[in-house]
Amino acid sequence: TNTTGRNKITKSGMLREGTFVTKSSEVPAGVTRQEVKGMLELRNTTRARHSIDLTVNEADLATPSNGPATSGGAWQRVLRRDIPVDPDDFQSYGK
Repeated sequence: TNTTGRNKITKSGMLREGTFVTKSSEVPAGVTRQEVKGMLELRNTTRARHSIDLTVNEADLATPSNGPATSGGAWQRVLRRDIPVDPDDFQSYGK
C-alpha cells in the first residue's frame, strides 16, 4: 500500500473487505518497489511502499472478478471480511 493506505490501516487496525492480497512467496526477496508494482499490477505510482505479512483463513478469501492471478501470473485474492492487523508488522520500502 502507499503511505495514505498505511495510515488508514494503522488507524482502523484492519485490512478492509475487498482488499486485494497475495502470497508473500509471490514477491521474491530483494525486488524493488518498481518490480513489485509490475508483478502485482499496481497502477498507483505510490503503491508498494508498505506491506504487511499476515495469515488469513482460506474461508476469508475470494477470487476477484478479474481472476485468480494477475496477467503476469501472480496469485491474487480479495478479502471477504475485515481482517485485524497489527500495524507494528508493516514493512516499508524506499522513499
